[in-house]
Amino acid sequence: IRTRIARQWLAKLGFSWVEVRKGMYIDGHECPAVVQDRVEFLERLQELASYIVEFDSAGKIKEKVYREGCEVGGLNPPIILITHDESTLSSNEGRA
Repeated sequence: IRTRIARQWLAKLGFSWVEVRKGMYIDGHECPAVVQDRVEFLERLQELASYIVEFDSAGKIKEKVYREGCEVGGLNPPIILITHDESTLSSNEGRA
């Protein structure tokens, strides 16, 4: 497949072809600093596990025993994790 054809198909599917600009993050998921940050993040997440609200596949809050003092409006409120899928294709989606 030629580059021109690939670009035409990207356009038909609503995507756009862009050259990678200097400074754009491409890879490095396994470099030592990233691995260390991931380890520290997971350790901290484990510490907070008894405060984290869990949901079932239907989106309903699961029954769970929370740590003592974990209450809405308290000093140690429940935590609702909000995540995103990192497969974002373009930060300017929808722009003409």
